[in-house]
Amino acid sequence: MAKRNEDEIQQKLVELEVAMNHEQGVKKAEKPKLVTPKTPEDLKYLAILDPAKAEELAKQEEKGLNIDLYHFGGMASIIVGLFMVLSHIHVGMAYGMFNGGMGLMLLPLFGGIGWLIYNYKSRPAQLLTVSSLGLVLFTVISRMTLGFWTLSLLDLILLALPICAGVAFMAKANVQRRELQEQKKQIQ
Repeated sequence: MAKRNEDEIQQKLVELEVAMNHEQGVKKAEKPKLVTPKTPEDLKYLAILDPAKAEELAKQEEKGLNIDLYHFGGMASIIVGLFMVLSHIHVGMAYGMFNGGMGLMLLPLFGGIGWLIYNYKSRPAQLLTVSSLGLVLFTVISRMTLGFWTLSLLDLILLALPICAGVAFMAKANVQRRELQEQKKQIQ
């Protein structure tokens, strides 16, 4: 009951504002400015003031939802495409893992680990362990080779298709978002 009375009071205030704006508009020979609604209830009262503007804003709200669908659909498509591409890459070692003194690089690492077990608060032990671990990881990564498995042209096109479609969807969403912002500025 109280909500209904508040709605009736709000509607009467809107009607009064419309009448005052109309009177001022007639005197000044210009259209009264309306505030952009922030909630669906504001949109309901705007429909009383200016039905055309309320309809246009409702269409823009629906268009904003479509823009989000394009954006997130494009992101999902790009992620799927990247997973497909990454699944066709093989990783190998250029010289073999333990050729060229790789085993000798493990000795400082094992020494640092032993020192840490003996005295875990020792800064030199922590430094030796972390630096030798970093050196071993750097050496392993620098000796890696990456390559594609042999693919047919059709396979390559099917791998690139989701990535291209995702980029197109995201570009479309960005263009539509800019157009929507320009339209909102024109309405206000």
